[in-house]
Amino acid sequence: MDREPLDLDERFDVILMIAVIEHIWNQKFLFEQIIDLLAPDGKIIITTPSPFGNDVIHLLGAAMGIFAQSAVDDHIVIYNRRRFKNLAREFNLRILKYARFQFFSNQLVVLENV
Repeated sequence: MDREPLDLDERFDVILMIAVIEHIWNQKFLFEQIIDLLAPDGKIIITTPSPFGNDVIHLLGAAMGIFAQSAVDDHIVIYNRRRFKNLAREFNLRILKYARFQFFSNQLVVLENV
């Protein structure tokens, strides 16, 4: 992601980041931008592979030819529950929901602006 700021004149009640966070190099810059766009009490909804999904499912699937190797190689950061807690703390967000789905290979977190 370039360091070019998101230049939008409105605030959003909900920002979706579906299968994207694991591909972003400068996540701190990304979240600084998102927080500026988030309305008071706004929510950020994130889905991303879990460590199990990335380190086991993606690797095995790529080795068997079910998934492209790029499915593993393109992931820069893999979050777990603790990393989401640290993210929430750093950006003054509250975790409203955390869940794993698809046989624990993916995860969902809902963060709220406080």
